[in-house]
Amino acid sequence: MNKKPLMKDENNNDLYITIGRYASEGNIYLGLVTDDDSYCDITINLPNAYKPSKESVYLSADLPNEVFDELEKKNIISDVLWEEQYNMRKYKLVQFFPENLKEYLFQEQIDEYFSEEDYEL
Repeated sequence: MNKKPLMKDENNNDLYITIGRYASEGNIYLGLVTDDDSYCDITINLPNAYKPSKESVYLSADLPNEVFDELEKKNIISDVLWEEQYNMRKYKLVQFFPENLKEYLFQEQIDEYFSEEDYEL
């Protein structure tokens, strides 16, 4: 299965989703990249912030609205569950649906980041 772009940017470049884990706490990292460069972070790591499940993530406060809308439209994330005040900013908590991300990732990414039983696709 080949990776397909999630959407296009303002210059009509393909945007691909990338996945990883933050070093502290192992929270899920999601970002968008072009063929040549990083575009934006989708998630942010908030150490010690409450999360109802491993599949809930905090969104970067700088996430463009069009990216949020596309992720929600494709059912990769839920509508906002609540906002968390953290330091001087508020961050939106959403549920992440990894099974709906599968077609946007290379198989190696799926194998590496969802190999744990809790993240099985």
